[in-house]
Amino acid sequence: MDYEGGVYLINFCKKFFDVILVIIIILIFMKFILHIAGFSHYIVLGGSMEPTYKIGSLIYVKNVDAKEIQVNDVITYVANKNLDIVTHRVIKIDTKNSEFYTKGDANQTIDAEAVHFNNLIGIPKFSVPYMGYVLMYLSKKPGIYLFIAAVVIMSMVLEFPKKQQISE
Repeated sequence: MDYEGGVYLINFCKKFFDVILVIIIILIFMKFILHIAGFSHYIVLGGSMEPTYKIGSLIYVKNVDAKEIQVNDVITYVANKNLDIVTHRVIKIDTKNSEFYTKGDANQTIDAEAVHFNNLIGIPKFSVPYMGYVLMYLSKKPGIYLFIAAVVIMSMVLEFPKKQQISE
């Protein structure tokens, strides 16, 4: 590789590393700001709410009081004794028994069990498509190792030109 090609590659790597660093800073900042603002995040694992929320999306849920929920709102709640988290649309509200009746947008029938008001987590306010896949991957050992390796390699690539300039 000639000198100009090496310089181009190094400049490209610097810009790429800068973009990745900015994305990481934004994600960390968003996580803390959104947490302070009362949001929690969940990964969509099933297709019951497609096309509203695609599998692999990261949804941000805002805590709300059960009395604020109306028919046709999408809610996130604890579904059963296994503590499964589900996001479905409210199709009926039984205020006498403090229950929501829900249905996934892609499902043909309503959910078998009503959701008690106490099981409400909140309302999804926005989602980031496919970001759930990234979060799932980065939370497992191979993803962590890959992330660390990428940071080390990028640091070495960015440091290499500095060492060459010093020795010349």
